[in-house]
Order: sequence, then structure tokens, then C-alpha cells
Amino acid sequence: MKKILDRLEDFDKRHGWDGYNNIKDNKERLNLLQEDILNLLGELGELANEVKKCRRDDVYNQEKLNEETIDVFIFLLKITKILDIDIEEEFNKKMDLNEKRFVRHLK
Repeated sequence: MKKILDRLEDFDKRHGWDGYNNIKDNKERLNLLQEDILNLLGELGELANEVKKCRRDDVYNQEKLNEETIDVFIFLLKITKILDIDIEEEFNKKMDLNEKRFVRHLK
């Protein structure tokens, strides 16, 4: 995960899109968060639209589905940077909670 995050940050720095590294206060954090949530929703809409096209045309376009899914992933990563979330740590904490929460659903 670190390699992925480092590559994203390097790309963002080179393009001037790394505002998450210089957040001055929570107002700015919320503005960046809102912007990238809107970007995320736009990308999620593009993914949903591609699924709709695949179903409508009865053509499974793996390449386009991959591309749109990764666009969603990129904006999720950017949101974790804005919120200063340690992805691996928080993922493991949440999975531990889910293991306890959904134990009755085990087969």
C-alpha cells in the first residue's frame, strides 16, 4: 500500500494537486474533502454508467471497468490523505470489528 500511496503523492505533487500535504485548518480540510468526495462520486457515476452500458449492450468491457474502478480507488486514496488516515491500520481495526459484528453470519 505504501508504494501506491507514494506514487499517488508523487504524481499529485508534480501536477500541483497535493493540497492535502499543506492543510492549514479544518475548514480547508473540509473544502478539500468536499471537492474530492464530489470527484469520487463523479468517478463512481462513470463506473455505474459503464456497468449499465455493459448490461445494455451485453458486452463485458473488462478494460473500461478496470479503468473506472481504479479512478474510484484513486479518489478514495486521496480522501484518506486529506483525513490523514493510516489505511492499513484503520482497515484492520474495521475488519476486527466486522469479525465480531457479523459472527452470527458465519456458515
